[in-house]
Amino acid sequence: MEWISVKDRLPPYLRKCLVTNGDYVLTAWSKDEDPAWCGITYDTSEDVWIADVTHWMLLPDPPKE
Repeated sequence: MEWISVKDRLPPYLRKCLVTNGDYVLTAWSKDEDPAWCGITYDTSEDVWIADVTHWMLLPDPPKE
């Protein structure tokens, strides 16, 4: 798996991804057709917007038993 630049392409709409701004790696999903990213949080039901995302990659499939 390799990082994909947001300048090259964006992930499919509403797919969960790993995203980075070069300093941090977070789990997020693509919210709109433009490079808008919503962070996945487990302690709140509010959307947390992530700015300055430069690269993304799809999450791998979970392990099978």
